[in-house]
Amino acid sequence: MKWYSSKFLFPLFILIILFLPPITSGKGIVWGVETGEVIRRVLSTTGGKYTAIAIGAHVLAITLIILLIGYGNRFRCLFNAFVAGDYILIAFLQNIATIKDYGFSILTSNVVIFLIVGMVWAKEALNPQNDFAFRRHPWWRYWVIPFAFLAFWFPAGPQGEIDFNPIYLLTSDFGVAFCLTTPVIVAILTLIYPQVNKKVLNVTCSAGLLYGFFNISAVVVFPELWWLSGVLHTPLFLISLYGLLLPRILKIRTSRVPMGGLKSGKVPGFPNLPLAIIGFISILRDD
Repeated sequence: MKWYSSKFLFPLFILIILFLPPITSGKGIVWGVETGEVIRRVLSTTGGKYTAIAIGAHVLAITLIILLIGYGNRFRCLFNAFVAGDYILIAFLQNIATIKDYGFSILTSNVVIFLIVGMVWAKEALNPQNDFAFRRHPWWRYWVIPFAFLAFWFPAGPQGEIDFNPIYLLTSDFGVAFCLTTPVIVAILTLIYPQVNKKVLNVTCSAGLLYGFFNISAVVVFPELWWLSGVLHTPLFLISLYGLLLPRILKIRTSRVPMGGLKSGKVPGFPNLPLAIIGFISILRDD
């Protein structure tokens, strides 16, 4: 089994989350029901705190994406270095804060997992394998773009309410929050697939799928968070899941094409439900 397969990464990340609890200066290592409270307070404190850095990340990301589309691999090392550095920055900025009752607090598991993602991207920056020569794809593969745009914009007000203020296109926590940054990065990787570093894709998607699931599941306990944790974290969950399923989806679709290929230049439509179910089950197999 390859170390970067989802079959290995999911248990690894879950073990990290279970056995690396938050560490605080006030109460030491926090276990049990208090863990959720520490996580909530830390993320609430760091959310919206680094607006200046977020603005810079927005501008730099847009610039690099434009350069990638226009000039391809000439700027891939710079893009890879930006993503690697950003994930490493997110690991510390988003998960360390001083909070009431607990003092200086570190969400240890988040720091470790985000650093793993950042290190994989750092290796990609040093030895690039992603090929950013964007090629034409069937129309259905571009569905990730509006979802990635939603994550980039993240139209939520200070209290998590619906707020489609266009200023958030520049000041949202994209670039300083994992859940907003990852859908955009993974969307780009899916648009260059199969010319992609599969280790980078799998590690990033596995972490994204896990955190997307956690956030969406929180709506069951806290229904008032339906917009913030539910709708606005859907891009993270769906795009990460799609990134893991894409190799299987393409393989299944290819096997369905009759001998002699497609006629009249037509391309297959969006994968139907049976294909998605088969692909989801195949995640549990070795890559």
